[in-house]
Amino acid sequence: MDGVVICRICGQGWTGAAPGDRCPTGDGGVLIAQAVHEKFFSDSFIGRAVAGKYVIIGKLGEGGFGSVYRAIQEPVGRTVAVKVIASGEANDEELRGRFFREARVVSKLSNRATVTLHDYGEDDDGTLFMVFEFIAGRLLADLIAEGPMAPARVVGLVQQVLGACAEAHELGLVHRDLKPGNIMVSEGALGTEEVKVLDFGIAKVQNPDGMDDVRTREGVVLGTPRYMSPEQSQDARLDGRSDLYAMGIILYEMLVGRPPFEGDVPFDILLAHIQSPVPPMPPALQVPPALEAVAMTALAKKPDGRFPNAETMSRALSEAIGQGTTSGAVRPVVVERPPSGRVEPIVPTGGQAGRSPALLIGVLVAVVVIGGGAAWFFLRKPATPGGADAGGAAVVEIGGEEPAAALAPVVRLAEAGRLDDAALSLRRILELATNRAAIVAHARTLPALEKVLADPGLADLLR
Repeated sequence: MDGVVICRICGQGWTGAAPGDRCPTGDGGVLIAQAVHEKFFSDSFIGRAVAGKYVIIGKLGEGGFGSVYRAIQEPVGRTVAVKVIASGEANDEELRGRFFREARVVSKLSNRATVTLHDYGEDDDGTLFMVFEFIAGRLLADLIAEGPMAPARVVGLVQQVLGACAEAHELGLVHRDLKPGNIMVSEGALGTEEVKVLDFGIAKVQNPDGMDDVRTREGVVLGTPRYMSPEQSQDARLDGRSDLYAMGIILYEMLVGRPPFEGDVPFDILLAHIQSPVPPMPPALQVPPALEAVAMTALAKKPDGRFPNAETMSRALSEAIGQGTTSGAVRPVVVERPPSGRVEPIVPTGGQAGRSPALLIGVLVAVVVIGGGAAWFFLRKPATPGGADAGGAAVVEIGGEEPAAALAPVVRLAEAGRLDDAALSLRRILELATNRAAIVAHARTLPALEKVLADPGLADLLR
């Protein structure tokens, strides 16, 4: 084999061996590519055998609740992706409960567009792990970055994702973070494009009685602002139609080359989902009107205005692409258009009536976003903690190593003159952060936050 591999136990380098092989000295150490060893020198999972058989040889990405690694399954030699939640985080009983509920439900998914879960469990030291198939391909986000996509291609890809959604929704599983960065496109055996939906890491399971089986902490909503439905933005109860809203955003973005709502501040994007009408697609792109109507239906502000389920949306796509640019061949999709263009925000359930959208969105600037999720399942540049995800949404990794990234949305709010919202955002971040002292220390160095830090409501958290 080409290249040098390092044993992490004895530190000796070898040639003629492959990553994942055992050290020739007999010390039991796992051989790691020299470049990986140097880049992730402080990562204790590199070179470890999770559950005694999943030998970790590289890091693929990380997010709010764990990291994902490339591994070799012993003794069969199969390449897999291993998602781990370290023992410290795994002590959170709420997180443990969500992890095992997710794993049990995802293990039942068999749609070919859903990434396969091979194994899950708890290691001897308390580390929680899931083992997924390793996918080689390209992110849908990367394909979109190349420009608007042809309608027939768009429909073919979206319908595969909807197939995965249909099965998950039937089992009561709402993904909650569908986005181009969580959808992988690979080449099939016959040269066709095949889709894999990744990362059910913040999925929500619903019991038959409609009550949520997995809940977020009060005041914190999980998701990616660019793709969050109005009801998800306001922490209301969700069902599969929230995922269909995200699919409407993705459909729009594939056809146009950009999402309908953009902005540098999560606050602005979330508010647009709740209140702003969806911009029509540029006429120059010549998107078939019926196909645009499907996107607009999926993007209705209220769930009742959307497609009732994934199957119905998929059928509407087939009809729309069959109709093409002609008129009258297929009954068009009915699009919800509120009178006078005004959209009434959804009133969340669970005792939240009366909260203004501004207050709710202020809370949501402390959104915990699972960033770089799709990087977890194939070999690519690892996600950067606290950076921007593939969809361009701000990523706030509470407890991460980058105070500057965690404070970026607060700074933007302050610079925009929204001092009350900035103070509320900072409070939520500090309440959730495990590295509060580092965030506070960095905040005190930022002139833009001088007035925000003087807010009396933050005094108890700034000591």
